[in-house]
Amino acid sequence: MSYRTQSPTEIMADSSSSTKLTPLDLIMPPTYIRVLLTFRALDPSICPIQSLQTALDRVSKTVPWLSGHVFATDSTTGQAPGLKIRYSSDIPGLVLLDKGTIDTSYEVLSTQALLFDTIPDDIWPVPPMIDQDLFAKGAPVFGASFFRFADGQGAGLCVGMHHSAVDATAFADIVRLWAQHAAELAPSYATYNSDSNARLVDTLRSTFQTTSSMTTDSLFALHPEYSKIPPSFPSEFPACTCKLFKLSVTHINACKERLKEYLSGTPSTNTFVCVLIWSAITRARMQRSPTLAHENSRLAMAVNGRRRLGARFSTPEEPYLGNLIMYSLAPSSVTDLGFSCMESLESFAKVCDAVRQSQSPEKINTRHVAEVYSLVERVEDYKSVFVGWDLFGSRDLTITSWADLDFYEMDFGKGLGKPEFTRIASSAADGVGIILPRKMASTAIHEVIEIMVMLRSDDMEVLERDAMWKDFVA
Repeated sequence: MSYRTQSPTEIMADSSSSTKLTPLDLIMPPTYIRVLLTFRALDPSICPIQSLQTALDRVSKTVPWLSGHVFATDSTTGQAPGLKIRYSSDIPGLVLLDKGTIDTSYEVLSTQALLFDTIPDDIWPVPPMIDQDLFAKGAPVFGASFFRFADGQGAGLCVGMHHSAVDATAFADIVRLWAQHAAELAPSYATYNSDSNARLVDTLRSTFQTTSSMTTDSLFALHPEYSKIPPSFPSEFPACTCKLFKLSVTHINACKERLKEYLSGTPSTNTFVCVLIWSAITRARMQRSPTLAHENSRLAMAVNGRRRLGARFSTPEEPYLGNLIMYSLAPSSVTDLGFSCMESLESFAKVCDAVRQSQSPEKINTRHVAEVYSLVERVEDYKSVFVGWDLFGSRDLTITSWADLDFYEMDFGKGLGKPEFTRIASSAADGVGIILPRKMASTAIHEVIEIMVMLRSDDMEVLERDAMWKDFVA
């Protein structure tokens, strides 16, 4: 990894600036958010490396902590453990790594929907996980690399950011700024206030007066999406796989119309898709484990807390570049989940209502954000806060939606243009779904929603044979 910055050791010795990460940053997993953008070459004679590098330098000046490293805070002061970013605004920005040409064809991979795992690991500027060694040294906040395909028909941009520094929305805001500079467009924002914690505290100040009288135990009781109990690891981890599916928007819209009479209103496309995934995966799991029919399942979803703090809290001109992920937790009986919308509209609608209610503005609001902030701030060690759903029991499901993040509209200028594919890093997991950024089709009949599903390999085989699931797959 080649950065035009000080080494982590030098930064520790000579740190001119630092920014403290918020309690909401601390509870993110020790990973990098990694996104692959690929472009069909507009003009092979144009090499976009220099314009991308110049644009990245400008981004680094606007958001200087991108060139920093994440360190654990000094615990000798008696304060609870935490994290901060150390950086120096006097040091030039990051280097865009040129990884040369990979030994695969863009034309071939694009016909295969350009799956994430077709790109060699050594092309990436940052690893998927932050192990103890990297954590101790100080993990870089940002990394990016550029490569070309063997047939000269396309290029790729790999971007990774520390999950304790940004969530998906912040990630997109930073990449969008980079694209604007690369295309020589007016940037959405030219300066950024790095003190995210002060910004959050100021917004939540009046609500903290309510949470101040609450005990830590009462906060945990109000938020079952978090737990003081670590997850129970299985004695043996089953083989898992990841598959990309394309769901027909036309078919989804037709079923949403049929659901109207069973609901108070038409469910959002996001709600419908999440329930569709949840239902299909539950049916597949029941084939292997029939006793699951007597249990309940929970759907955990990431909700963008920015929208719940008011329209002016985070805007294109003044975005919030930190973590503001709130988790909703929708329960359902496996019996209701076992029916598809083709079999029982009433059962399917019941599950849609449960998901909608779990994410409603009445449920996840300013007070909700303040309570989660206080919960993490109160515990002796942020590492003792765990998710409250079952990660390894093949019962619950986690879904994150990137659908409204406009990567496909980001124009990187001459030589690249707009991405043709946007792919998000996956891992071997059981019960994780990612709804990928929406890409508008030329005609409505061809529009699809791309999703990635991570599941036990044996359950995935059953899912792919499910007749009701296949009915939606474009």
